[in-house]
Amino acid sequence: MAEWVASRRGWMLIDFPVDSGLAFLPAVANAGPRDAFYVRMTHWAAPDAWDVTVKPMDAAMSQEEPASRFRRQLLQVGFPAYD
Repeated sequence: MAEWVASRRGWMLIDFPVDSGLAFLPAVANAGPRDAFYVRMTHWAAPDAWDVTVKPMDAAMSQEEPASRFRRQLLQVGFPAYD
């Protein structure tokens, strides 16, 4: 875990419920001009591009008895601290 934490130094991570994250992204994208900030936010190959990931969660993760049932639960947005 220490290596992953070190690789994210200088980055911010925000976890959202999926629907809230999908509301956050256009709110930010439409808040200003289509400049370098916008490109980092929307283009995966841009330098310091934002990392937007949907994280599936297993409903049975904390219980041993039920079968695993994965669902989209978390949208994680990672971006450079200067944004």
